Amino acid sequence: MNVRRHIRTTVTAGALALGLAAVSACSLTDGGDGREGGKLKVTASFYPMTFLAERVGGDHVTVSTLTKPGVEPHDLELKPRQTAELGESGYILYLKGIQPTVDKAIEQSGVEHTTDAATLTRAEPGPGPTPAGTARPISPAKPISPAKPAKPAQGGASGQDDHRADHSDHGDHGDHGDGHEDHGDGHGSHDGHEETPATEKSPAVEKSPAAEKTPAAEDRQEGQDSHDSHDGHDHGSGGGDPHLWLDPAKYADMARGVGEALAEADPANADDFRRNAATLAGELARLDTDFREGLSSTGTRTFITTHAAFGHLAGRYGLIQEGISGLSPDAEPSPARIKQLQTIAEEDKVTTVFFETLASDRTAKTVASDAGLRTAVLDPLEGITDKSPGSDYLEVMRANLAALQKALGAK
Repeated sequence: MNVRRHIRTTVTAGALALGLAAVSACSLTDGGDGREGGKLKVTASFYPMTFLAERVGGDHVTVSTLTKPGVEPHDLELKPRQTAELGESGYILYLKGIQPTVDKAIEQSGVEHTTDAATLTRAEPGPGPTPAGTARPISPAKPISPAKPAKPAQGGASGQDDHRADHSDHGDHGDHGDGHEDHGDGHGSHDGHEETPATEKSPAVEKSPAAEKTPAAEDRQEGQDSHDSHDGHDHGSGGGDPHLWLDPAKYADMARGVGEALAEADPANADDFRRNAATLAGELARLDTDFREGLSSTGTRTFITTHAAFGHLAGRYGLIQEGISGLSPDAEPSPARIKQLQTIAEEDKVTTVFFETLASDRTAKTVASDAGLRTAVLDPLEGITDKSPGSDYLEVMRANLAALQKALGAK
C-alpha cells in the first residue's frame, strides 16, 4: 500500500469539500453557463486529455488543465479553487482511475457534459501488467483506420489472474535468439501462436508445470509475489494498466469519441469538432504505422522500464515490457525483483533500462549499473516540460519510437 498517497488523499478530502461548497457561488459569475468569451469552457484532467481537447476543440474552446506541467499526475492535490472551477466547465475530459481525487471531484461537480476517455476505446489487446510490471507480448495489431471508431470499452483491462497464468507459461525464456522466434523448452515457437486482433481479448494461457520448475521461472514468480502490494493507486476497472493513450490506435479512438462528445456539448460547432477529430485520428494512424514498421524487426523484443506504463504500447507492437517496480511510479523494487531483472536482461539480450522525465532516474541507474546496461528516457507522456523529448504528444511519441528502436536493435 502506498501510505504517502493515502495521506494525500485524506488531506485533499477537506479541500475537495471546501471547493465544492464554493461551486454554486462561482457558477453565478462569469462562466456559469459553461462558456467564456463565446467559447466552450473545457477542463482536462492532465496532459493526454489536454492535447485531445485542444486539437479536437480547436478555436471553439478554451482549455484549462488541472495538472500543471512538471506535476506527477498520480500525486495531484486539487486546490479549493480548482475544485470550484470544475463546476463552471461546459465540458470535462478525464481518464478515470489515474487520479482518484479528480474522479471524485468530477462526480460531485454537477457538470452535464463529462467524458471518461477510457470508455471511448477497448482495453485490449494484450493482458494488463501484473503488479510485478510485466506485460507479455501478443501478435502486433493490424493497421488502424482513421475513420472507423472502436466499440466502447467492455469491462476494462484484463484481470491480473488471467495475466498471471500467461506470465507463468512464459516463466522460462530459454534461448530467444535474435527475435524470440525460438523460446526453447516449454515454449514452442512464436510461429505457432495465433494472431490476436486488436479488438479481441487475449485468452489466458494454462500454466506449464515444466516451465515452473526452471530456476528462471522460480526467480520470476518470487519477484512477482514480492511486488503484489507495490501498486499504490487505482488503475480503474480490472486493475489493469490505465495508460491507454500510449497506444496510438486507442488514442485515435479517444480522439473520435471526444469529437462526438464536444459535438453534443456544443452542437453549433459539431461539424468542426468532427472534422478536427478525423484529422487527428489520421495523424495517429500514421504514427501507428511508423511504430509497426519501425519495430517489426528487432534484435530483442524486451525492454526494462522503471514505470510499467507501457503495457498497451507493448501489447500493440508485440513487445515485452519488464517494469522494475510495477505500475506505481515511485515504488521501490525488492531484491528478488532486481535479481529477476538481471536474469531477464541476460537471457533476452536487453541493452537499456528506461526511466521517465517526471520521476527520479536513481532506480534505473542502479539497476542498469548492476546489470551492465545503459539508461535512456521513455516518456509516458503524463506531462510536458522543458525536459520532455518533444513539445507535444506526437513529437514525444516519435522520440519514444526512436529510443525503442535503438534499445531493441531495430533492423
